[in-house]
Amino acid sequence: MSKLLVPVGEHFPGRVTIKGTTVMSKMKERFEKYDLLERAKQCLFKQFFLAPPMQASGVLIHQLLLRKVKSQNPAELQFFIGDSNLRFGVGEFALITALNFTKDLDIVNYKSMSSSMRLRETYLNNAANVRFGELEAAFLNCKETEDVWKLGLCYLIDGLLMAQESSTKIMMDMLSFVENEEEFFNYP
Repeated sequence: MSKLLVPVGEHFPGRVTIKGTTVMSKMKERFEKYDLLERAKQCLFKQFFLAPPMQASGVLIHQLLLRKVKSQNPAELQFFIGDSNLRFGVGEFALITALNFTKDLDIVNYKSMSSSMRLRETYLNNAANVRFGELEAAFLNCKETEDVWKLGLCYLIDGLLMAQESSTKIMMDMLSFVENEEEFFNYP
């Protein structure tokens, strides 16, 4: 048996917060208001807009996390279930989300994508660090259709895919990446 990070004798009741449904309902509402929902259903994130509201079991997730074991690979989680170590890595994440993880990062292209600071300057007081709650407020208060779209894409990444808490710093590069939509959707 693999050594659990939280020994069975130390297991505890817990509550898991699942934010995906809230993020998607806010996005769908805003995108519908600005006639962006059909555009969203055509983009590379369409599966999130076409899917019914997400249902997840917080109890199941909590119990799974209690079965976590140390992984040799820092890019994956491992759990001891039954008599087996099960892993959850980028491949499993890609399978579940239907996102394309087959491309390698082009550093030169990456650096050129991250030069615009327009969204940060316009909606986020040109702050060097922005928390997820501030991004959410900017998205929900924005009135410019194209910027609602771009802030919404950042909101989807940080709020749904990265599941950030409102006090967590966002990935600032995304605010620049969305300025070039073609490159943004080609980003691995």
